[in-house]
Amino acid sequence: MDDRDLPEARRWPPHEEIDPGTALTARCEACGILWRIHPDLGGFRLRCECGTYVQAPAVARPALPFEAFDDHAVELPAPRLRRDGQGRIELPVRRGETVARELPVSAPMAPGTVQHAGVDTRRRWTDAAFLELGLLMAALVLPTVCAGFVLDGEARTLAMPFASLASGVLVLVIAAATSPFAFTGLRAAGTRFFVEAVLVAAVFFGLATLWVSFLDADGESAAMLRGLRATLGTGWFLFVLAFTPAVFEEIAFRGAVQGRFTALLGRFPGLIATGAAFGVCHGITPALPFHVGIGVYLCFLRERSASLLPGMLMHGLYNAAIGLAA
Repeated sequence: MDDRDLPEARRWPPHEEIDPGTALTARCEACGILWRIHPDLGGFRLRCECGTYVQAPAVARPALPFEAFDDHAVELPAPRLRRDGQGRIELPVRRGETVARELPVSAPMAPGTVQHAGVDTRRRWTDAAFLELGLLMAALVLPTVCAGFVLDGEARTLAMPFASLASGVLVLVIAAATSPFAFTGLRAAGTRFFVEAVLVAAVFFGLATLWVSFLDADGESAAMLRGLRATLGTGWFLFVLAFTPAVFEEIAFRGAVQGRFTALLGRFPGLIATGAAFGVCHGITPALPFHVGIGVYLCFLRERSASLLPGMLMHGLYNAAIGLAA
């Protein structure tokens, strides 16, 4: 094949030299323009000058196996495999382009990549996202609810550390079994993110104090926390109120749920959706907007720091301050 064989051809990408001997060709059915396409882009779609999408012929290439976090092998073409700074797989596609190949739900995809997948792949990712969300929310809530049904009075209070620990174990099991994102954030982060976490925890504590002064003028919530602390002792009280939520809720929401939702919906919609789910998990109460706000902030902190640790610190300090100030 040489240039004389393609008198009306356009190149894609337009500013890259393409070897005529290896170029793929596709003709636009609407306007008849012939496109000469780089072989690395086989299987993708391009937008013709007339606005019609043109499908590039698929090319069989050797696949490069790699291991996702949960040890499920995924195969993507070797020249196209690329990861971002958090180890998530990126696909170099533009707006409006669709990936012809499947994106396995066991692969940690970068934000927005699943939006370029086919209908079946998006459906599988949506099913996986809501299944994981439902299982994780149940893991966080059901042990405490079950203890409340079985036990009463002081026995119920004394069982709370065990219920919290059971929730944590369930979260770890579910996350390890279903999510390629859950534990990727267990890494070091810059000092500035930890400083930010401490300062923001103080700000949210001040806002929460004002919020509660309007919603709970009689001090019922503070009295409940004081009773819980008196029964459990300060150590177990902080374990239930601060430590287990900070660790296991962050793994569940900022790890598993956020990774899945951002890959499926895009970075910012995924962060907002995860923050909203976090707020709902804390109950449909007058404090819901406040919990959603905290959840959204923690999502953005996780994304910017590439780590779960600053969010765990902020979450734990905030909860501890609420409990100790009651």
